[in-house]
Amino acid sequence: NVGIEKADIIAASFTLSPNPAAAYIYITTAIPSNKKTTVTIYDSKGQEYFRSKKVFANSNKGVIDLFSFPPGIYFCRLSTFFRSETLKFIISR
Repeated sequence: NVGIEKADIIAASFTLSPNPAAAYIYITTAIPSNKKTTVTIYDSKGQEYFRSKKVFANSNKGVIDLFSFPPGIYFCRLSTFFRSETLKFIISR
């Protein structure tokens, strides 16, 4: 055994709902809450709108307020030390 836990290598799968979203996006992840996870949201042009390491405070569920985001296509990236995964979502009002 090399010392890397299997849990760290397993896909950092997460879900976003609702999609399309209007006011909030809810994120649920399989990443343990004790792992340092960064959530980044950016638009289709690559402009970053949100970045935080505090979305999953002692839980595997988080919520992000989208009121200040203009309608459009966005990408939500969850990153850990070992992996990152990105999902597309739409803000429609």
